[in-house]
Amino acid sequence: MWQKSLKTYLAKHPEIESKLIKDSSCKYYTTETPDTFDKTAEIFIGNPIKSNKIEL
Repeated sequence: MWQKSLKTYLAKHPEIESKLIKDSSCKYYTTETPDTFDKTAEIFIGNPIKSNKIEL
């Protein structure tokens, strides 16, 4: 997958790798039902997520 390509690229370019933020996290917000959003987002992101519902 793309993770292996990225790992190889960063190994060849330590100047870029050193600028990356490590141990970060993402928060996801949705206006729809979080369970529905989470299932769909997992398809695109490739990992399970837990979103929070907001109202605009």
